[in-house]
Amino acid sequence: MKSKTSFFNKTIYKKNLTRFVAFPLLYFAFLFISMSCNMLVNRLNMQKSPDAYIQTLKTHQDLYEGVMNGNVPIFVAIYMILVTLAVFSYLYQRRSCNMMHAFPVNRKIMFSTGIASILTLTLLPQLAVTLINTILYLVFGAGSLVWIPWYWMLCMIAYDLCFLGIALFTAMISGQLITNFIFYWIFNFMFMAAEVVIRVLLSFLCFGVYSSDIFRNKLLCMTPSAYLPHHTGIYINDATYRIYHILPEALPTLLVYALVGIGLSGLAYLLYQHKALETCGDFIAVPFMKPVFTLGMTFFASLLATVGIVYALTNLLPENETVFFISITILCLGIGVILYFIIQMLIDRTRHVWKRRYMKYCCIYTGVIFAFLLCVRFDVFGIERQVPTASDVFEVDMTMGETTYALTDADEIADFISIHKEIINEKEELLDYSRHCSEPYGFLDISYH
Repeated sequence: MKSKTSFFNKTIYKKNLTRFVAFPLLYFAFLFISMSCNMLVNRLNMQKSPDAYIQTLKTHQDLYEGVMNGNVPIFVAIYMILVTLAVFSYLYQRRSCNMMHAFPVNRKIMFSTGIASILTLTLLPQLAVTLINTILYLVFGAGSLVWIPWYWMLCMIAYDLCFLGIALFTAMISGQLITNFIFYWIFNFMFMAAEVVIRVLLSFLCFGVYSSDIFRNKLLCMTPSAYLPHHTGIYINDATYRIYHILPEALPTLLVYALVGIGLSGLAYLLYQHKALETCGDFIAVPFMKPVFTLGMTFFASLLATVGIVYALTNLLPENETVFFISITILCLGIGVILYFIIQMLIDRTRHVWKRRYMKYCCIYTGVIFAFLLCVRFDVFGIERQVPTASDVFEVDMTMGETTYALTDADEIADFISIHKEIINEKEELLDYSRHCSEPYGFLDISYH
């Protein structure tokens, strides 16, 4: 008799659906109220005064905005981590962990059945809301736009896969329920947060640099909940105001994020296959992640704490650049050393962390952060001197106070870039003037496009 290779266990699947049926019901209620009911109430209110909303009723813009809500990715992210924590909760309770792995079901089946359970608990309420929204579109005479709810459903599938991959990966590297939850949000926002912190630090230590809008960050694509709403939406044709189009980059973006989620799920499966049951209850369940997390978390957390303290004590810190840099360096190194040993205590679950091995890693952190601050202070990366070429710029926005000027002429742009270079060359003279001049002076903000 041939043996069968199975990736699914019906008993575990049914058990998951019955145990966690409250999740899809609450999720459906949330989506139904925030989307369908909100859309229905808005349309009925508009129909009471059709003359006041004639353009909106003609283009069905209210129906489009009711479905394509830019806040949806963050809600999907929240729901996905909660469901994943529930389905794989047995990994964080020693008794349940030992009992589940004692059953005659291998880890491959348990993992794939868990994924099937999570997707079922997630996709069913989304599909139900999609059907309801489709009916509303037909009832309100927007039959030509019924593809919009289904495009929303396609977006949801990509979002689900992406955030599921992140949730599964963090589930397998952590040994506690709370640390999984924390790691999930760190993983979701660490690139955006790191870039914001470094931008603010650069604004303190580099001449002429300021921290800009976070949505202009180059690494925003590494933060799905912030990036996806701006690149997977729909726009209306400016000529007709009635024809809606999917953004050109939307479908490739959805595909890439879905594939990233699938890839992270595959990596999570490999980690699960080699995960020792003894790590249940540990802060970090994967050995190679311990030094990575400790050093990485210490590096960015110390920078974040330093930036926050400097912001709070701006008026108390010295104006001299050298003294200011020394103050920031001492503050950052001191906070970093304290954070390093606190994190190490959490990982080892002991206060006895004053060991030679940990001292070595602490010295590595100290050397790296000190070298990084020195490179920033002496502009090793050329950030202060960075000026675009005139051929790469089509507009320059200058803001002084509440007044903004826009330059679009090629000759004016070239002249202004020359002035910018001259300002950089006269850096020391300008800094000296700002320190000793008693007269008020303003700041000029420059944005190149």
